[in-house]
Amino acid sequence: MIYELCKDDVKPLESETAMDEIKTLWTDCFHDTESYSQFYFTWKTKENTIYVIREDDKIVSMIHLNPYHLKLRKKTYPSYYVVGVATEESYRRRGLMRRLLIKSMEEMRQKKIPFTYLMPASEAIYSPYDFRVITVQKRYVTSIYELMNTSLIKDKEESTLQKKEVESEAMLIAASVETSEFQTIVLDKDYLEDGVLQEELKELVNFANEILALQEEIYTIRDEYYYERMIAEMKTGAGEVIVIKCNDVLIGYGAYSIEQGNVYVLESLFDYDKEALVLQGVLNRVKERIESLNLVYDRVTETEEAPCIMARIIHVEEFLKQLRAKQPITLQVHISDEYLHENTGDYLLSIDQLSCTVTKLLKETRDFIPEVSMSIAELTEFCLHQPMDGKLSCCSTEHYSVVDEKMNYIQSFTKIHINEIV
Repeated sequence: MIYELCKDDVKPLESETAMDEIKTLWTDCFHDTESYSQFYFTWKTKENTIYVIREDDKIVSMIHLNPYHLKLRKKTYPSYYVVGVATEESYRRRGLMRRLLIKSMEEMRQKKIPFTYLMPASEAIYSPYDFRVITVQKRYVTSIYELMNTSLIKDKEESTLQKKEVESEAMLIAASVETSEFQTIVLDKDYLEDGVLQEELKELVNFANEILALQEEIYTIRDEYYYERMIAEMKTGAGEVIVIKCNDVLIGYGAYSIEQGNVYVLESLFDYDKEALVLQGVLNRVKERIESLNLVYDRVTETEEAPCIMARIIHVEEFLKQLRAKQPITLQVHISDEYLHENTGDYLLSIDQLSCTVTKLLKETRDFIPEVSMSIAELTEFCLHQPMDGKLSCCSTEHYSVVDEKMNYIQSFTKIHINEIV
């Protein structure tokens, strides 16, 4: 659905040329390949929300809100991934993006969205609107030729990797897997009949959601449509989605694309210690034609690091309900929000290991003395596990140690798996 922002109001934009104008603005600003743009406007715009500003009888600025369902601990919430933030060059520096971003956040708050998120072109663009980095991308880069000459690919008896310092036990496990046990299945209609593909997708959905539930506290929920869309997305980069099985049991999957001399493993999920088997499956698919390329994938042990996802709390009460504490505490907190004024106020939190009760107090509650004062950006940093750098403000220096102890009892979200591109 497309909405036009008119002053401070929004209205549905009923124009036969609107989507064509949006496509033109997208192409001019992002320079995606034709195949990727076609994927986006085929798969994403049929379900997303787009806010635009029109000037001089044309769309000159836009923001896309792509819907996902997130699991926050045990509860499922709708959320929006902010993408496609763009303004025609000659209309920039007029505050158009600011208007669109603030209005879209206001609309999301009306829907009780706990938080929204984005992948920033630059952290500095979104920090002024209280977005904060919640995940970073640590990338491992190695040549396929080099990787093929480790025990990840070579036969066990030929391997010398065991005599060296190994990166993980998974590589040694991969070396010992017999070919007859190992199966790579490409999820694509070109390889599988429709009925077989649907069964594989159902199995993959169950596997992925089970793995994520075990490993993560916040993650994007998968369904069959999610993976059908992922398959189409990988194809735009000459890639695939593959599942890996041992003895007919699904143990992991990988999604990869090929671009500018690199094979990008954009997602991989696997049973404990089966990482190498997923990478081996990718290599088996690409090694015949691109031994000279690099393999790029996420590794928590590597040093190359860049901001990946920024987030902002949108509806304070809904978000705080998912906080937990190591032992029961009550906390009186004042929260300020420059842009979403309804979030500003005094809150009484009662938190334990299983629940959090949130009470927003009326202004007339004169006996309320906040123990902590936080901006919405600080709250985002604190709850989504980023260092506070000493910015947390205790309202009473006399009771600082008590408040600090309470804050340490709160269990922030430390395991977050959000890695979608659009």
